[in-house]
Amino acid sequence: MARWRPEVSEVLPSDAGEDLCQFCGGLSLRGSESASLRVVVDASGGLDRFRASPEGELLQKIFEAMALDPARVGYVFLEPSEEEGCSFERMRESGTRFLLAFGADALSAVTGAEDSIRGKVYDCRGIPVLGTESLRNLVEHPSLKRAAWEEIKIVIRELGLK
Repeated sequence: MARWRPEVSEVLPSDAGEDLCQFCGGLSLRGSESASLRVVVDASGGLDRFRASPEGELLQKIFEAMALDPARVGYVFLEPSEEEGCSFERMRESGTRFLLAFGADALSAVTGAEDSIRGKVYDCRGIPVLGTESLRNLVEHPSLKRAAWEEIKIVIRELGLK
């Protein structure tokens, strides 16, 4: 049986590669080194502080609903990176198969596009990227969770979860 692939709405132009590298310095990779899923979040203060926040607690519940072990998830934080080299290259080499960006800032940080649209799958340097509502908005406005969950189900299908 053929493996389901998300419909890629927009492939970022190959000549955007050099421009995208400017973002690598602002993306810090954390969590599992061999994660097939990486979540992109604005989490100043580090991973432990983020996990203890209401947004981090909601993300843990999302992982549970996805039948995903949180220890096997990678994070991309919107903060200066101390690592050298291209973040996208490191993610591809480590086996990242999908990026899930929570919020417009996270989505535009990885796509490099100012007008990135949530719910749309982008191909960003060979890695599918899907944007959904920010965790802060989901915490503050629970009525947004249903639409976000529909978007997250695309990731569940792509990674063969559940």
